[in-house]
Amino acid sequence: MTQLLAMQYKLLGNNFAVIADLSKTYPIILASNFCTVDELIDTSSIKDTKSGKLPELKTALNGYENREFELISSFKWTQTGPEFSRRIWQEISKIKPGRTKTYLEIATNAGNPKATRAAGSACGKNAVPIFVPCHRVVPSAGGVGNYAGGADLKAQLLHHESGMRQVQKPTLQK
Repeated sequence: MTQLLAMQYKLLGNNFAVIADLSKTYPIILASNFCTVDELIDTSSIKDTKSGKLPELKTALNGYENREFELISSFKWTQTGPEFSRRIWQEISKIKPGRTKTYLEIATNAGNPKATRAAGSACGKNAVPIFVPCHRVVPSAGGVGNYAGGADLKAQLLHHESGMRQVQKPTLQK
């Protein structure tokens, strides 16, 4: 029997919602996004969820905030889509925190170097951000590129993962 749990947390000061299937011996992430639980349920095809918390997910998200990324990477996830999109998501899952790859690199690694737009489309359709870290994919021309949560959030995630902290400029004393 499928047991779906919908949870909401704060991640880097932003709402972060997750829907997980708890019917296995380990949770499987079905959907996640930087939004409220209600917004995630409304925009996904997943219904009949129960509210709750998953302690191991809370621990992993706290770890993410403390730049301990291994726990987030250990969660299993699933999403449906065309074969090429699934290959793109697998390639994205291999990008280590603090690193980026271009859409071209991801498309090439997935087997079709001419499919950079398809790689971008797969990133845009990624139903489990953070677990499949599509924010780590950037344009070859530079910049951070698009992100479902907005370019500012993507930049925030990249800065956080690379260990860069925004430092205020010192004020000159007279």
